[in-house]
Amino acid sequence: MKSSLRIQSLTVLSLVLFSQIAFAGISVEPTVTEKVIEPGKNEEGIYILTNMGEKKVDVSVELEDWMARLHGLKDDIDVNEWLSVNPNKVTLEPGQKVELKYLAKAPVKFTNEKVAQVFFTFSENETLTQRLGVIFYMSAKGAHKLKAEIAQLSASYDSSDPNKPRLILFIEIRNDSNFHIRPLGSLTLWDADKKFAFKTLILDRVPGIYPGKSSSFNYIFPYEKIPTGSYKVKVALNYGQMYAENAVMEKTTDLVWENTKKDSK
Repeated sequence: MKSSLRIQSLTVLSLVLFSQIAFAGISVEPTVTEKVIEPGKNEEGIYILTNMGEKKVDVSVELEDWMARLHGLKDDIDVNEWLSVNPNKVTLEPGQKVELKYLAKAPVKFTNEKVAQVFFTFSENETLTQRLGVIFYMSAKGAHKLKAEIAQLSASYDSSDPNKPRLILFIEIRNDSNFHIRPLGSLTLWDADKKFAFKTLILDRVPGIYPGKSSSFNYIFPYEKIPTGSYKVKVALNYGQMYAENAVMEKTTDLVWENTKKDSK
């Protein structure tokens, strides 16, 4: 997944699925890096930095163990031993774009997932310093143990604005895998008797979910016009594609859509 990110105010950003846009600062891509590496092997890649402002900026790179920060789970290997970015300091003129190389080194004995936040600290003047973070995951190839489920699922239809009808899906996912997951899949809208599929929609913006954690979110499909009636909503999400495995979780819920304004006439 690639996206660019710009910031203007003093902040620390942890990015997963979205970009924050402002009028000045720097952009970094990718914002999310997910690597599955053979133990004992290395893998290289690049970060692309762009100075979006009108002034010269000095940028320095720092790495942080993100599982230690988020959950107090300090890794047995220092983050600087398995991940590096070079050069780790650079000066960008207005509009200039540069590439920084990263090197991920998988330990020979490597079973747990490693998560780093890569921070880009920059300043446009002596008084204002800004910090931008992008996420980096590294897991051992073949060491995954996948188990996840859709714990809760509900669907509703919002036609309060007839020009902007919305199908709203609420999902809670429980990840009991030993690595993080980022499920992808689809929603299928069936008639109440499941004799025919009325519509299939893609679910491709599900956030990453850490091992042993649950995540709930609303997934909104704008401008979806649905005739009144009763439906079955089936969600199927593959959470093993990152690890070259077909691991699918499914759940079905009911959706009853009645045009109350029309019925009241």
